[in-house]
Amino acid sequence: MDKRFDRLPPLMRQAIQTLKDLHNTPDALAMPAVLGMVNLAVMPHNRIESILFGEIPISLYILCMLPTGMRKTTNYNEVSVGIERFEKRMWENLKDEPVRVKIDTSMFIKALKKYEKDLDSYADAVQVPGNPVPAPVPPAEVRPRETANYRLKTATLNGIMDQLRGQAFVGLFSAEAGEMFNSHSFQGGRGDQSRSIQMSAALTSMWDGTVIERQTGIQDNNVRLHNRAVNMMFFLQEETIRDFLNNPIYSSQGFVHRMLITQADRSHNPPVDLTDAGMQQIASVRAQLDPFHDHIEHLISAHMHLLPDRPFELDRHVIHISPEAREVFELYINANDSRATGDLHNWAGFAERLYEHALRIAGTLAAFEQKVTVDQNCALAAVDLMDYFTEQRLNLTLGISTRNPHQATATQRLLEWMQQRAFAGTSRELGQRVRWFKDLTREERDAVLEELVRDGLIHVASVAAKNGREKTVYSVVKPE
Repeated sequence: MDKRFDRLPPLMRQAIQTLKDLHNTPDALAMPAVLGMVNLAVMPHNRIESILFGEIPISLYILCMLPTGMRKTTNYNEVSVGIERFEKRMWENLKDEPVRVKIDTSMFIKALKKYEKDLDSYADAVQVPGNPVPAPVPPAEVRPRETANYRLKTATLNGIMDQLRGQAFVGLFSAEAGEMFNSHSFQGGRGDQSRSIQMSAALTSMWDGTVIERQTGIQDNNVRLHNRAVNMMFFLQEETIRDFLNNPIYSSQGFVHRMLITQADRSHNPPVDLTDAGMQQIASVRAQLDPFHDHIEHLISAHMHLLPDRPFELDRHVIHISPEAREVFELYINANDSRATGDLHNWAGFAERLYEHALRIAGTLAAFEQKVTVDQNCALAAVDLMDYFTEQRLNLTLGISTRNPHQATATQRLLEWMQQRAFAGTSRELGQRVRWFKDLTREERDAVLEELVRDGLIHVASVAAKNGREKTVYSVVKPE
């Protein structure tokens, strides 16, 4: 386990280690899986005081990219048990909601008819001396039917908003999330980006905690939702989100910079032992997740504080930051102040939000341990995790779609990768180390390298290999 996880709460560390013991799950998947479930359990109940820009949500948007065959669904299911128990119990509690809505609707219609009749009587009586009292206004519209779909695998913007009309929070969660980013909501050609822009802008607003709006031009379909909570945890293969992350629109809107992204390398599955002893060992290891599941269920089941007479609007507890934690964050902010123009220049928007990401993680960890403030250890743990997420962002490798290759982007991305590592080697060796480069056709790989050589950005030389044959080696041109 990565040393930067050492300050995490013991139950979270144990859950991460158990995933590794069960499935040889890499850190880049195990930690986000655990953190995402924790965040779903505590985000409806808590906000955090940021000091610099007021109270903010603690919702996290987590995205983990990994190769096929890495047991995405298996690991997702391992950490979902506590949430599933809560969802099942809520659905059971809400089984009479359709009846309640019918009764309330009937009563509302009766009250409205009585109000209209009383108004008519008042209009006739107002001519008579004695100043009659006007009819009382009937109660507001019927409280929407409460639902318990707390995890949506894929959804349109309308689907998310319709869900939030009947509940206070929702997590966009899926172990196979490629369909989400290739769905109707994120489609649109060069001349028709309105749908995808609307979706990413709405998700950005949900992360920020601002009002969520839907304006359709039809009065009855217009929606404004206040004080809701939304988070995200998606596992998917890199190629299924490639076009999305390569699209500058989502970066310019800030959506991509609000994500915490990891990329897992392939790991080998542990040997399988299906003897009685082996099955007993698996059950014994899996049982180590039980305390984590129990705590998650306990946290998410806490009394939901809502604003009075405002259905499903959250009134969350505000977590404050201790003086010792403020010192940690002060050092972190100042140490990372110039990274948007330095090593994180390709992810400048992300670099500008490092402190806010760290705050949200710190609030999540404090809430998990049921602390009323972020103490020094929570702050240090959050900074450690942000160092990990930042390292992952720097090492992120994204392919280029072979159906419509953006060669300029590919050449720039490959050049930066080679410069960062002072690479010298063959095209084949590049393919072994850069996954997206390997996915290109041979003609496309040659075209990228030829452009870099032609522009004088890399050297090409023919050298003798150990077997005596000639091989073509590419290396970075050192600045004069």
